[in-house]
Amino acid sequence: MKNKLIALNLLLLLGIIWGSGFSLAKYVISHGVNFVIYTFWQTIGPGIILFIVAYLKYNKVIFQDFWQFKKQLFIVAILGILIPNTIMYYTASKLPAGILALIVNTVPLIIYPCALLFQEEKFNLLRFSGVFLGLFSLSSLFFPNTHWKNISISTITLAMITPLCFSLTIIYINKNLTRLNSLSCSTWMMLIAAMFLLPINLYWYHNFTIIKINNFLMSLIFLKIIVSAIGYFLLFILVKTAGSVYYSFTNCIVAITGIIWGYIIFNETINFHIIMIVLFMIIAIICATISQQNSK
Repeated sequence: MKNKLIALNLLLLLGIIWGSGFSLAKYVISHGVNFVIYTFWQTIGPGIILFIVAYLKYNKVIFQDFWQFKKQLFIVAILGILIPNTIMYYTASKLPAGILALIVNTVPLIIYPCALLFQEEKFNLLRFSGVFLGLFSLSSLFFPNTHWKNISISTITLAMITPLCFSLTIIYINKNLTRLNSLSCSTWMMLIAAMFLLPINLYWYHNFTIIKINNFLMSLIFLKIIVSAIGYFLLFILVKTAGSVYYSFTNCIVAITGIIWGYIIFNETINFHIIMIVLFMIIAIICATISQQNSK
C-alpha cells in the first residue's frame, strides 16, 4: 500500500513537472530565444547533471557503457533527442502549449502500430481501438466551427514527428539496449545530441550562448534545465517502484497539466471540445496500456 501511494505521488509530481515544460518552452521561444539555441541548452544542461549523478553512482563504468554501446547510443541520441526535441521546440511557438502537450504525449498510442510494423507486438483489438480513438480525438481539432480551426495542419503533422521518434526510440532501446541501465542511456543520449547541436549553433548563430539573453529569460532556461533533470530522476524512481507500464499513465497527467499551464500562462481556451479530447485521449491511453499489461 505504501509503495502504491509513493508511486501515485511520483506519477502526479512527474506529470505536473513535465506538463509545465511546454509552457516554459513556449514562453521563452515566443520572446525571442531561437529554438535551436533553446534545444541545445535543454540538452546539454540536463546531460551534464545526469552525467555527474551517473559518474557518482557508477564511476568509470559509465565510460565503459559508452564504448560498449556507442553505435546504439548515437542512433538513439539522434532519433530520441536531437530530432524530436528540435521539432518540439520549433512548434512550441506555433501551437498552443496545451495542444502540443496532447500531441507529444500520444507516444503510448503511436508506439503500438510501430511495434506491429516491426513485428514486436501481436495484434490486439482493444489496443488498436485505443490508437484509433486517440488519433480521432486529435483530428477533431480540424473539425469545422471549432476554436482550433486556425491551427495549421502542416504544423500539427510536423509536431507528430516528435512522438513518432520517441516511440521508435523506445522500440529500438527495448531491442538493442536492454543491458544498459537507464541512467547511463539517458546521460549519453543527452550529451551526444548536444555534441551535434553545438556546431550547428556555432555555424548558424554566433550568439548561441545565453549571455545576451535577458535575466528573466535566462532564469526560465535554467529553470527548465532543473525541471528536466528532476523529471528524469523521478522517472527512474517511478519505473523502479511501479514499472514501465504504470509510468505510461504519466502521459495522461502531462497532457492535463500542460493544458492547465497553458490556460494559466497564456489564457488558452479550455472548453467542452478540449475537455472531450483530453477525456478520449485518457481512455485511449488506458486501453493501450492496460491491454498491454494483460498481454504480458
